[in-house]
Amino acid sequence: SMTASNLSQRKAEAEAFKAKGNDLFQSGNSIKAFEQYSQAIDLDSTNFIYYGNRAAAALKLNRNQEALSDCEHALRLSTDASNAHRTKFFYRKASSLVGLNRSQDALQALDNGLALDNAHPQLLALKQKLQQAPGANKSGKKKIVIEEVDSSKDAVVEEAAPVKKSGKKKIVIEEVDSSKDAVVEEAAPVKKSGKKKIVIEEVDSSKEAGPKSRVPAKSRVPASVFKLVAPRTGYEFERKLQSLKSPAAVCEYLDLLKCDAIPKLLSQDFSVEILLKICEGLTEGSLSAGPKAKLELLRALANVNRFDIILDFLSKSEISTVRNTFNTLTETEGVVEVMQLYGL
Repeated sequence: SMTASNLSQRKAEAEAFKAKGNDLFQSGNSIKAFEQYSQAIDLDSTNFIYYGNRAAAALKLNRNQEALSDCEHALRLSTDASNAHRTKFFYRKASSLVGLNRSQDALQALDNGLALDNAHPQLLALKQKLQQAPGANKSGKKKIVIEEVDSSKDAVVEEAAPVKKSGKKKIVIEEVDSSKDAVVEEAAPVKKSGKKKIVIEEVDSSKEAGPKSRVPAKSRVPASVFKLVAPRTGYEFERKLQSLKSPAAVCEYLDLLKCDAIPKLLSQDFSVEILLKICEGLTEGSLSAGPKAKLELLRALANVNRFDIILDFLSKSEISTVRNTFNTLTETEGVVEVMQLYGL
């Protein structure tokens, strides 16, 4: 029989494999990460975190059947775990089922997750997309692609219907993991993963063949020509922000925000993408009220729910993007204090 010290040693070794897997995953090496998580499972097959993390790696590799199996293991082992963990596993299970073209089973997995947290943004967003997909598929004119993107740009989940003509519209539903590698987690302390946001973009699938034959008039005109209005929801803010192409347009939009309203506005929708887009805009552009307004906006962002978790998942290059913004504010009073909030 295994002694307590042997068991303790095995668990420690398993944790070491998991930690190495997390590093590999964050650097975009999902294949090696998968192998490390497998080693951890071999040493300690009772830890649901290892199965959940390996499922995340499997999804990145489009190995949906293996991801599904690991999600089911994780759910069986985590009956006493927090809702934050279990909703994450149901989300990954649904993603793997979408990849296996089992949309109805995916919807069931999403409903199981929503029974634990009926306001979970990732679960709700994927459910909405799946419910909209059947109508689009029946027409035979649209191709639905559900793609989960992380810092390594590995496509994870894809479901495509036939496209009859190149001139038909293709709807691309990109799901960007705002915490980058929030799918990888530590056993303790328990943190909620960063939220994932759904961005829906219509593109002409004939674009590969040549210039777009029909481009909406709006896309030909600089964003600043259109009157920008203050966002009412975080989702509306994110959609508009990501559509703005120039730092000047981004700053013009940010001018509409009231700093004291930002924590509430972004409480459910803050993401790495939003933070980076804002920082890029502030670095190259300027707010109407000057540098002090930039600093107060950055301070307000630090008060948003899950800000600390988002910081945890920034890559080195993303941290540099944030640092560049502060480099433009070195003469601004209070900059050191706000930089500390960002861990700089």
